[in-house]
Amino acid sequence: MENQEHDTGLPHDQSASPTESKTTVQVIVFHPQFKTQVLWLHNLLKITRRGAKQPGWGNAGGGLEGAELEWLKGWNSRHPILTNPRLTDEEKALAACGLREVVYETGYTEITIIPLPDRLPLLDESNKDGHRIITLWGQANSLERIPVQESNEVDKCDWFDIETPLPALFRDRIAHPDLPYYSHVARTIGGILKIDLHRPRTHRIGHLIHPSWKLTLPIGEGDPRFPRQGYRIPRQQWRALLEEMMKSNEDAISLDELYERFRADINRERESRSHDRIHSEERNALPPLFLPKNRSKKVHELLTEQWEKEYGEWAEKHSRSKHS
Repeated sequence: MENQEHDTGLPHDQSASPTESKTTVQVIVFHPQFKTQVLWLHNLLKITRRGAKQPGWGNAGGGLEGAELEWLKGWNSRHPILTNPRLTDEEKALAACGLREVVYETGYTEITIIPLPDRLPLLDESNKDGHRIITLWGQANSLERIPVQESNEVDKCDWFDIETPLPALFRDRIAHPDLPYYSHVARTIGGILKIDLHRPRTHRIGHLIHPSWKLTLPIGEGDPRFPRQGYRIPRQQWRALLEEMMKSNEDAISLDELYERFRADINRERESRSHDRIHSEERNALPPLFLPKNRSKKVHELLTEQWEKEYGEWAEKHSRSKHS
């Protein structure tokens, strides 16, 4: 369907701030007609305080700012996000941020942010630097668009079908320059699987995800050659693998091929995890006196308690024998 463009009179984005937010909100947006299509946009090169963010494809999103609710009130003072009694003030701000980012980065304005039955976010993660990443569930209700307002950061967007092999979607480098972001692929898949838990069985789509999309998730779980919890292909190796599959016109790769390709790393990780598990089991099997200090009370405290217990038992027994 041809996208129609019109001006909906959105307020200017007044939430921009020279300081970077400690919380990023991303939105997985689903197509209004095709349930297996998600909206991704193409980010241009961006220099941030944490370094350069390379061009790539992923979910709409950006930093949480202090004026999110004011922005939304300026657009629609009776917006469902503002009037939803189930959402906390923090969740309303997160939902408003997600909506704003989708609107300004893609031009789609008819977007519903859908909360889960018990909370708003699909995913709530924090990286090692303490940066929080929130992933929300979004539904496009129309293909009508306004001009993209963040054209200095985003130059195009498109709908991607999770049933189509990921390498096939990016072979046309003119239509889709650059690769998708590793973390955005993983969050898209993780978000879909989370949504499925709250959908009727007949509406679930997780089983339709092409295996090539799942290479950002742990692989080989249950296979004795792999670590017990599976092996996660590192980001750079995943990018190299995806590029090779694109060039060789391969849309899928077997578990045997993956094992041979990453055999050394898989074996090293499996042995390391096995050693850690055995060591943990041995430590847990030790009596309390031999547990490390950070796992229980200090040794001298345990010795004192044990001595007092034994002395009490001896004293009681000695007292009974003395009066018998």
